Amino acid sequence: MSAPFSFFVVALAVLLLSACDTIPVRGDEEQGAEKSTEQSDNVQVIPLEDLELDSGFDTGEQAKSPEESIRADLREALDSPPPFRQTAYLDAVHKLIDKGDLQDAEAVLNKIDVRGLAPVHRARKRLLRAEISFQEDNLDRAMRLVERSLRAQNIDPTYVSRGMDLKARIDLLQGQPLDAAKAWIGRGNLLTDAQAIDDNHNRIWFALGHLNGLELQLAGQVGAADELRGWLDIAILFLEFVGDRHGLRSAVTQWINANSFHPAVDFTTALLPPLRTPEIRQVALLLPLSSNFGTAAQRVYNGFYAGHHTDTDPRRPNVVFYDVGGEPSLAGNYVGVAASDGANVIVGPLGRSAVNALLESRQPEKPIVLLGGSSTEYSLATGSYQFDLAPESEAKQVAEFMYASGHRRLATLYPNDEWGRRIYDAFVGHWETLGGTLAESQPYAPASDDFTVPINKLFNLTESENRKAFLQAKSRLNLHFDARRRRDIDALFMAARPDEARLLKPQINFFQGHDLPVYSTSHVYTGAADTIKDTDLDGIMFPDMPWTIANTARIDKLKTLLKNAGFTDVSSELFAFGYGSYQLALLAARPPQAGDTRLNGLTSELIIGKDGRVHRHPEWAKFIKGVPARIWTH
Repeated sequence: MSAPFSFFVVALAVLLLSACDTIPVRGDEEQGAEKSTEQSDNVQVIPLEDLELDSGFDTGEQAKSPEESIRADLREALDSPPPFRQTAYLDAVHKLIDKGDLQDAEAVLNKIDVRGLAPVHRARKRLLRAEISFQEDNLDRAMRLVERSLRAQNIDPTYVSRGMDLKARIDLLQGQPLDAAKAWIGRGNLLTDAQAIDDNHNRIWFALGHLNGLELQLAGQVGAADELRGWLDIAILFLEFVGDRHGLRSAVTQWINANSFHPAVDFTTALLPPLRTPEIRQVALLLPLSSNFGTAAQRVYNGFYAGHHTDTDPRRPNVVFYDVGGEPSLAGNYVGVAASDGANVIVGPLGRSAVNALLESRQPEKPIVLLGGSSTEYSLATGSYQFDLAPESEAKQVAEFMYASGHRRLATLYPNDEWGRRIYDAFVGHWETLGGTLAESQPYAPASDDFTVPINKLFNLTESENRKAFLQAKSRLNLHFDARRRRDIDALFMAARPDEARLLKPQINFFQGHDLPVYSTSHVYTGAADTIKDTDLDGIMFPDMPWTIANTARIDKLKTLLKNAGFTDVSSELFAFGYGSYQLALLAARPPQAGDTRLNGLTSELIIGKDGRVHRHPEWAKFIKGVPARIWTH
């Protein structure tokens, strides 16, 4: 948040005092949340004409940024009588929360007087306070507030929908996925927009994915409503036929035919894997097993053959494996051999160097699934794809997620090594392309255990200390002074590996960054639960494959089946990458599609663009009490 904008928000909160817009503490709704007027007597009331508004801002125009939209609401509030004033203030708080500015949101909310107004204003204020509590991980208080809000009468359906969505998300984090699914099903009855309805179906499916087979069966027996029972039946089928793609399609098609009026029919149809390309009879898999990358290649190999193992279609293709060794320049030769051997589709080679060498040496005539990024312009055969796990790709996804979450002005911390600079360059380049601003960046020494210097520089604490020293020298007085971090950033992107992050986050908290949203990439998580060590990561949000963080009944069952079938390293990200590569091989050689194709695999949702590039749609998690809890973020 920019300094002038922050001043604007605080000034508006203070201005409310002049109209006695404060209310005393009462009940658990407001306990500990608001200060009385007496506690604020020392605050100077700033007249409207002294507020720093952007010159030339026209509130009649459509807001061009989150900040301008909030300013418009606050200006409207100042010029309006009750209850329109309170409505505009509540609108501003709503947007501040969406933008992630919880401190300013609470400052304004605490000053809004809703006494004597219609129940909708009291319920909405309570709901906004619930959202702030939720963002601060105070789940018990958030649930009390949201439940009281939903009991109010004659509330606008928009607010009821928002409240039910919040209740569902709290239910999930409190280990009540069935209650979450019920809340989202109820919310669906309030929605009319087709996109919103489809999004809500995704939320229901997300919640049901947390239930095991017995829980799904029992939930359907205890007086379940017809709509819920239909959802439970779908979830049971997807669990029952894990590892049997062919059987799943047949069983779900039967359910759709028998339940043609259920609201989830279209959604369920989209969950099914796209129809395979029928002419694919042989797939060539090219990996560098006998090279320095042999361990990684072996995991991809295991995942690919696991995908083949779970393909129960009697028409599944034959797979021929080629060990391409450690010389990237030979990749093109192996592609030629595989094509001569009768391969309809080629998967590989693995890694940026091999992919670049292949594209520079020859343009494959057969459809190919490239397993790595490239710096070379290329023109591949129709139906070819490029699938990549490069950290740069994930850094760009984090930038997009942070921008979509309302953040605009960031700070970054990154390790001063090749890996860190690659992530930093990709993130910052994409962030600025999106329209975001980078306020400050600081590299750190990854081998260190004391990050005081880069964090102090990041938060301008050193500058505050310098000001103190200057004033003390001039005044010759021993001044009482608490250094304060800069307030013009609304989030932090931190590139770090687990050991680094466990040291960085507590130090960020210590240096007044405890209220700053912190985002990272999947590299911040080891992939194995360690609640003792990972407590130091609490509050960090990061994307990852569902295969790694989901631990849903479907994924757990598939992992067990594959382990029992003799596959190793089934929990690794590269195993999941190989598994997804097999799914892509089944779709290769298709004619160009009009739009993106979504492949709802168990490893992750893969989005195949019109240009053939494959993007992973990750799930997001937030460390809470040392556990990466899946969060609904869309």
